[in-house]
Amino acid sequence: MVYKNIKDVFRRVCPYMLHRWKSVLEKLGLNQTQIGELEKRTNKSRLYDVMYEGLCLWRELNGRNATTEALMVAIKECDLRRAEGIVFN
Repeated sequence: MVYKNIKDVFRRVCPYMLHRWKSVLEKLGLNQTQIGELEKRTNKSRLYDVMYEGLCLWRELNGRNATTEALMVAIKECDLRRAEGIVFN
């Protein structure tokens, strides 16, 4: 599947990363302080929103280095096969 932009990928994979969302963000380079700030800013009861905002923060901080490929490495390292399948199918 071809995505117009990386935020489309974020929207598709977030539902499949919710139980390991902190691990994914850490693998992408966000630290505990940044993750804690996301939790404060975003309604914690809506983990999808926290995860999505975390991915957007990662993109903002890393610019062109925030690629689908880099996200897939983090997803693979966290053993999230369903999320991986969403991006590649």
